[in-house]
Amino acid sequence: MSGAPGNGGGLALDGRQADVVLVCMPYSSIECPSAGLGVLQGALLRGGVTSQVVHADLLFAERIGINAYRILNIGHRYDMIGEWTFAGAAFPEFQPDNSHHLEHLAHYFRRHYGRSSPPDTETSLMELFAEIRQQAGQFVDQLARAILAKAPKVVGCSSTFEQHLASLALLRRIRELDGGVVTLLGGANCEGVMGLATAREFDWVDVAFSGEADEVMVELCGQLMRLGRGARAEDLPTGAITRQLARELSALPPQARPIPRALTHDMDRMPDPDYTDYFNTLEQVSFREQIIPGVLMETSRGCWWGRCTFCGLNGCGSSYRAKSPRRVLDELARLSQKYGRDNFGLTDTVVGKGFWRGVLPELAQGPPPYRLFFETRSNLDRGQVALLARAGVRWVQPGIEGLHGGMLRLMKKGVSVFDNIQMLKYCREKGIYVVWHLLAGFPGEDDAWHLETAAWLPLVYHLQPVGGVKRIRFDRFCGYQERPQEHGLTIEPFAVYRNLYPLPQEALTDLAYYFRDARPGQAHHAEGQVPPGIGALRQCQEQWAAAFFGRGQASLYLVPEGQGALVHDSRPCAPAPQGRLDGLELAVLQACDPAVDLPGLLERLGARGARAASPEVMDALERLRQMKLLLEIEGRMLGLALEEPPPALETRERFPPGCAPIPRLDIL
Repeated sequence: MSGAPGNGGGLALDGRQADVVLVCMPYSSIECPSAGLGVLQGALLRGGVTSQVVHADLLFAERIGINAYRILNIGHRYDMIGEWTFAGAAFPEFQPDNSHHLEHLAHYFRRHYGRSSPPDTETSLMELFAEIRQQAGQFVDQLARAILAKAPKVVGCSSTFEQHLASLALLRRIRELDGGVVTLLGGANCEGVMGLATAREFDWVDVAFSGEADEVMVELCGQLMRLGRGARAEDLPTGAITRQLARELSALPPQARPIPRALTHDMDRMPDPDYTDYFNTLEQVSFREQIIPGVLMETSRGCWWGRCTFCGLNGCGSSYRAKSPRRVLDELARLSQKYGRDNFGLTDTVVGKGFWRGVLPELAQGPPPYRLFFETRSNLDRGQVALLARAGVRWVQPGIEGLHGGMLRLMKKGVSVFDNIQMLKYCREKGIYVVWHLLAGFPGEDDAWHLETAAWLPLVYHLQPVGGVKRIRFDRFCGYQERPQEHGLTIEPFAVYRNLYPLPQEALTDLAYYFRDARPGQAHHAEGQVPPGIGALRQCQEQWAAAFFGRGQASLYLVPEGQGALVHDSRPCAPAPQGRLDGLELAVLQACDPAVDLPGLLERLGARGARAASPEVMDALERLRQMKLLLEIEGRMLGLALEEPPPALETRERFPPGCAPIPRLDIL
């Protein structure tokens, strides 16, 4: 692992002084800046508060090496390896037996990410994890000293996913070195009761902030600088949880605790995010040429659908708020000019109607000025997908997580199997890369559903393959975690939390983000025996990826010929590599898009001037079935052939939110 920059083994930051220092700790993504800290930095700059964002994630990657950092970045949320590496720095007095956990992690990493790696890879991984944990303690001490050299009055960290223990470790060391600095911790891991637990359990955290601090950041920091560590909750804006307030609220029954949460109401009044410190730091690290940075931006918050049973991303509240189209377009232009980038990742849970009506049409007026990635719903029609392509969108995440009606109803997705397949089809026609995966392990699901899905999946191997078949997690704020009794669940935090925090179970329950079903024999989160249906889906996933990304890429498309069309079919299930459709067969195939039942098909054909009798249509349908050009589910039919040869998809290096090297286990 590479050593840390600086003199005498220390950590060198620039010489700027700052009243407020905000820190992005490991293990966030290093290929893009922190969107949350960027907006807070923008607010402080606008409010005249001297501040700086320290990208400790980049600095730690420089210290341990980018490959080691990326290995930890790909870890499964179940293992929480990133949190474990900083647990010793956060709680040096807490020394549980980690040998079994380390052995399990090394085996898991090799099985999932390095099956072709050398036999001694697991041993090398265990040594790597242990070494990084040791390096983490030294790094935290050096980072704390370098930050304090800036003479800050407030030091704050943003904690999302696996950043909590690194943040706690840093703030603890800040407190030990300088008892006068106010410490602040916010982010998704401090939402609601998690923020309450953070303020209550860790006395070196002066304030945990619950919710969105954009509108109140200047007021919050101003009060903390004026009042110091003695600031009371009533002196601070809504969302601030002091240790005293946390104790008072914790004395109440859980259902009666009025835990504060800040909410940004007018998104057009928000500042632009300031990413200057990220790009300055990126220019200084040795792996700069291995990073293709992206720019993050948000056009909305919350989710206007807000019903998916497994989603907890919007915390205590999912009310939908959006920037105006004019503000979005102006902000894109400003950020692109300031940072010299045209690639943007939008952090929205789902883009809204204003984006479709006012932003995309404007971007589609001429040559696309930006490359965008964002999340949307999957029930888009062909015209909407065409608009995406004209607007410069080459990557989307449409929330495709199920391909069986039973699964989608359990999830409360509000879309159909055909919506999802049509989305894949239309995006393939336009060369748009679809990021998607399948979820399994839901309470109440039938494993036979997965077997039914696996039976027809080979028909669509010419479309974008599924990225993975993953077991559902019970995340904080999702319906399963908040109302487990409705689903017959007994919820408890992941067992690994007991190896991370020296806290009783009740405190862990308040602090945890990830939960599991604790009932004996339940395997919703187990990686042990795989049910046959899930196993069949995973086998399809491997076959699909090999067919689509391998030599002789699977394809299925039409080439017009006279009144009919030639069919080019290189799917593994293809009856023949080429075929021909006559005029009626082509008309029937095209009328089966979007998906339709038989009466609807006949109506469409009539409306399009195809005066064919029903027996002739039935003969044409039978021919299409024989050629495996139809997907039929529950009485509806969808034509699968693309209208023309599909364009090439972009490679991962073009992923708009940024790209970092693929981690390698074979070079440990």
